[in-house]
Amino acid sequence: MPRISKHPIFSKHDTEEPFPALDSVSPFINMSYATVPTGASLDPKRFDLSIPDEQIKDFKQLLQLSKVGPETYENLQQDRSLGLNRQWFLEAKEYWEGKYDW
Repeated sequence: MPRISKHPIFSKHDTEEPFPALDSVSPFINMSYATVPTGASLDPKRFDLSIPDEQIKDFKQLLQLSKVGPETYENLQQDRSLGLNRQWFLEAKEYWEGKYDW
């Protein structure tokens, strides 16, 4: 039976714990996805997403097998001037593997 998700990927979940460190990436991450920004020209419609359990199982296995790259000068910069840092990827991977409600 497919799982149905009614929340966006980057929203807060039942744990009230935000996706790791996204709030420092962009001020727009903390916006409610249920609220249309002022001045928007389109009226978005709510939808349900249905993903078969087999695909979720496959994705979890790929996630578990994926490795975060080694430390480099670029991915150790905490100010994110060179993109997301290695720590963000480690925390994101840990979140998706153990805390995200699939």
